[in-house]
Amino acid sequence: MKRIIIVAALAALSAGCETEKTRMESEYGRAVREMINAQVADPRTITSPSSAPVTGADPDMVNAAVNALRGEVSQPADVKRDIVVNVGGK
Repeated sequence: MKRIIIVAALAALSAGCETEKTRMESEYGRAVREMINAQVADPRTITSPSSAPVTGADPDMVNAAVNALRGEVSQPADVKRDIVVNVGGK
């Protein structure tokens, strides 16, 4: 009798170990991978990055990008403000 209970318990436990993935699990992270691939000019650099410096960039475009990243930095007073959450639409 004890053996039947143990076998039944093991069968029930092993039934919970499904190996099939749901659609959401199988596509998890796909959007991030697609976004990274869309931003790469040369896909070969993803698997074998080069240590050579970037050449051929438009200096005005690069300077505009650097200035945009350096500007609009949050001030400590902005960061320390309280977060206000309105509930109920009023």
